[in-house]
Amino acid sequence: SGLVLAATLAADNQALVFAATWDGAAQELVVTRTAGAAAEAGRVHELWLIADDGEPVPLGLIAGDALRAPLAALPEGAVLAVSLEPAGGSPTGAPTGPVLVTGVVTRL
Repeated sequence: SGLVLAATLAADNQALVFAATWDGAAQELVVTRTAGAAAEAGRVHELWLIADDGEPVPLGLIAGDALRAPLAALPEGAVLAVSLEPAGGSPTGAPTGPVLVTGVVTRL
């Protein structure tokens, strides 16, 4: 399908901003840091999908400026969130560090 969904992940108290785009044809989610700094040494930004059930699902670690992740479907209205985690990502499968920015997935 040619469906394209997007989200801007931001917060009032953060310089950090990520732009997320999901391409239905490619079934790929691309998340790019558009403002703010990368995580400090020993830490990493981790991307989460929070759908209707409210359970965060890890989508990958944002190393450097961007993350490209295969994703078969992205529900419209779901929330994407980025947390600050230890190097290697959350050890528990759920966010352990602060959630820095969030954004709601909408149709482009």
